[in-house]
Amino acid sequence: MLFFRYISIIILISISSSVYAKTIIFDEEEYHLAFTQKGYYLNEFILKGDNLDNWKKMLSTRVITGIDNPKKYAQELANQIKTNYPKSPYEIVFNSKANIAIIDFFIFNDKVYEYNIFKIIPITINNIESIKIYQFAFRCYDECSKEEQQTLEKNRHHWIDLVSKAEVPEFVDNE
Repeated sequence: MLFFRYISIIILISISSSVYAKTIIFDEEEYHLAFTQKGYYLNEFILKGDNLDNWKKMLSTRVITGIDNPKKYAQELANQIKTNYPKSPYEIVFNSKANIAIIDFFIFNDKVYEYNIFKIIPITINNIESIKIYQFAFRCYDECSKEEQQTLEKNRHHWIDLVSKAEVPEFVDNE
């Protein structure tokens, strides 16, 4: 379950970007900052009316220090998915010119079905090679309804395109 929590809460932050956000507009919906963890450079954004225990869509930003290879990180994440969720499909796209990896994947158990897109970008923080991750997640509880399945099928490529083009916000300290 810890792995599932880890996977389900990532979208990332850019300490080198000029975007500071307590709200983010994504696909014409407004997401509000719901959680921040300063030492881990983590921000989570959810839709109004949702909470961190029960949400339909989430954006998150995260920095992971000491890792400098987006493609390698995406491949390691895919290996974790294969190990922990062997029936879960995933796809990795790597832009070698920009050194950016995008991985989209499904994870599920008997209570939650979740679709994720990660945009993984190399950055340097305090002279430490790192990566930043921008994540979009779409979640169903128990079983996805026909309407939720159609939403996912209809929007999957659109969401990947939006994530790939998104400007990643800087970390927001909510304290």
